[in-house]
Amino acid sequence: MPIHHVDVDPVGAAFIDRRLAELYPETPVPLDHRDAYTLLVAVLLSAQSTDKGVNALTPTLFAKYKTPEDWAQVPQEVLEPQIRATGFFRNKASTLQSLGLKLCDRNEAMAMLQREHGRLGNGSMIPFLRRTQPYANGFSDVAEQ
Repeated sequence: MPIHHVDVDPVGAAFIDRRLAELYPETPVPLDHRDAYTLLVAVLLSAQSTDKGVNALTPTLFAKYKTPEDWAQVPQEVLEPQIRATGFFRNKASTLQSLGLKLCDRNEAMAMLQREHGRLGNGSMIPFLRRTQPYANGFSDVAEQ
């Protein structure tokens, strides 16, 4: 499937951004979360479910599974009954487990690079990270050569 690029008028985009900020200065997130990762989990659980239903489950889930590693290690058959009320629980359990695994792999890869090449802060790894970023995001087929 080809990727289509859309030309965006920066002036028009800035106007829309300002106008939305005026109309909705503080847009509340209806899903309970404590950080970006738990928000992502809540959003994944909310597909074909209500925010209220997801919010009823997430306190217990977030108490049990605090890190991507926790989500990666929980067996799918253990997670499925815990999220059954959200619907499509088999797919969601698989997705949450895969997400945890991917983030663990990426964190491990970053730790390995830091051990082998020193701190990333010195800029020596920036070219490498730019080349591998599409892979880390799961878009290996669109990586630039």
